[in-house]
Formats: sequence, C-alpha cells, structure tokens
Amino acid sequence: MRDPHPRSLSRGERDVALPSPYGRRVGDEAPGRGTEAEVAVKPDNFKILKSQIFIFALAVLLLNDFLLKLFFHNFLTGKLSDFAGLFIFPLFWFAIFPSHKIKIYILTGILFFWWKCPLSQGVIDFWNGLGLIRIGRTVDFTDLIALVILPLSYIVASGKIQLKTVKLHPAFLLTLSSFAFIATSYRSDFDYNKEYQFSFSKDELVSRINKVNVEGIKNKKSNNLPLSVNYKNANHFVMERDNDTVFRHLKGYTDYPTKIDGRDTIYKIPDFDSTYINYIGIVHLMVPAKEYVKESKTSYCEQVDMKIRITGNDSASTLTLIKVYTSNCMGIFEKEAKKNEKGNLQKAFETEIVERVKD
Repeated sequence: MRDPHPRSLSRGERDVALPSPYGRRVGDEAPGRGTEAEVAVKPDNFKILKSQIFIFALAVLLLNDFLLKLFFHNFLTGKLSDFAGLFIFPLFWFAIFPSHKIKIYILTGILFFWWKCPLSQGVIDFWNGLGLIRIGRTVDFTDLIALVILPLSYIVASGKIQLKTVKLHPAFLLTLSSFAFIATSYRSDFDYNKEYQFSFSKDELVSRINKVNVEGIKNKKSNNLPLSVNYKNANHFVMERDNDTVFRHLKGYTDYPTKIDGRDTIYKIPDFDSTYINYIGIVHLMVPAKEYVKESKTSYCEQVDMKIRITGNDSASTLTLIKVYTSNCMGIFEKEAKKNEKGNLQKAFETEIVERVKD
C-alpha cells in the first residue's frame, strides 16, 4: 500500500540511495579529488616516460654516445644510438601530445629517413652557420634498418604492454631526454670531400707527404709516422673513427718504468715505425691547426685529426680531404670563431700539406 505521507530523505540517505554509473555512490569522492569520470579524462600522460623500458632505452642512448662510441667506435655502437633514439623519440612526443600518436610515428619515420639522406645537408649547413650548437650526421643508408624498432615503440605507446614505472619527476625525464636527443646529433667534426689534383704519381705524392711529416716532427708541430702503401706488411690493426681500419707496423715495445701503489712496474709501450694507407687509400694525419683559428681566444687544439684519401697511378694523383675531427676546438661561447672554424681548418690543411706537397 502506498504511503499517503511519504517521508523526505535526508542528504545521507539520498547518497546511499542514488547509485553512480561508475560503481561508486555519489558523495564517495575523497576530499579534493574529482569523480571517477573526471579522473578518467585526465590520464597520466607522462607515465610512459617513467616506465622502466623508456628509461632503459634512454640510458642506452646516453651510455652509447658518451662512452661506448669513445672506447669502441664500431659498427654496433654506430647503430645502437639509432635504435635507442628511434624507440624513445616518438614516445617522448606522444607523452606530450597523446592525441596525435599515429601522426607522431609517421612523422618520426619520415624525419629519420630525411635526416639520413643528403637532402638534409642544406638545413644542417644553415643551422651550423648560425654558430650555435653544431649538429651533423653520417649519411649511411644502412642506418635505416633502425626503423624496424618503431613498431615495438608503437606497441608500447598503445598500452598493450603493462609498464612498470619508477618514481622520477616527468620534468627531469623531459629535460634528460631533450639533452640526449641534442647530444646524439652534436658533431665535433666537419665533412669536406675536397679533392686536390697533382701531375705526379701516387708514390711520389706519398713520398712528399712523408717529407712534410719529417719536417713536422723536427719542428715539433706534428707526430705522424711515415706512410706506406704496402699495407699487406702491416702487423698491427686498430679500428679508428668512422670504422676506419688503421694499419701499422709494430717493431717492438719500449719499457716504461713507473710506480703503482709504491711498487715498481714496467709498462710495455708499443713502438710503431710506419702507418699504411689502407686498400681504399684512407689514412689519418695529424695537422697543426692552432695558428689557423685566430678568432678563438680559448682554442686548445695544437693539432687536429684529418681523414684523407690518397689515390692515383704512375702519372697523376689525387689527395682528398674527407673529414676533420676537431674535438670541439673552439670555445663553447665563441660564436664568431665557430662560424669560421670549417674554413680555417681547411686552410690549415691546404697550407700545411697541399702547398708543401706541391713545392
């Protein structure tokens, strides 16, 4: 029977009586927090940055760029940064713009392809001409194999893998990631591929370069070993920059006595007597450079490593300046000096090597 005098419900009773579509009664919210519907539209977009898999890949990128490349510098270290960087780069932007996931991954693939192509060189040259942070990359289409990591990164972004997180502030991870992206693109070397033609044989060119090297040693301006084209006689091999194999002849070891923890110790110092031009004509020379970077007040580069190629036959020869590794010779705040650095170092090569070889 219907109650002719219905009793009005108190506020507490109304809260119990009215169900919530999210499985909680209205009024159950904790003080200072919204309803579950409100929480649902405010996900933790930066959770992916705090995930162990993101932090691991970020650590690999930093470790490879700052340590592994320095000590090993081989095919593996050359590709490792590409894989690690491509994995975290779209995740980084997805954390900031979570509603543009597909666009981010498509653009990442396109930009990586463009970055590894010669087409990007104009933009790189323009940026480096501003005298700010110098960037660069090695044009190597085998690096494109790293694109296979993007699907795995996309799966992580899609939430199909349960992520374990660590307690780190997103601002710290955003800053560290930005630093890693800049650092992996930073370059302390210049590409030239500048050819110098001579009307004498390849053997004569090597002989003249050796005379220049001897003069440099006497004047204490350089310490290059004599060059030889008979690389098959080499008995010592080492992988240098850009995966170049350097061939040398090791004639023995020199004892270097010293003390470690108060005990007499003898180090065996390798004694080389020649460097061989490898089978494609590549060799590295140390060239005096300090007097050619006069704009710099803080330059500490007495010599720089220059990668050259020597080719030719019995009647003509070519000397190609391929690359100069500066190790950041210019002072970091010397904007004008950095803008002129590439031209100054080319002048150093032409004055110290090319002009003297011609004489």
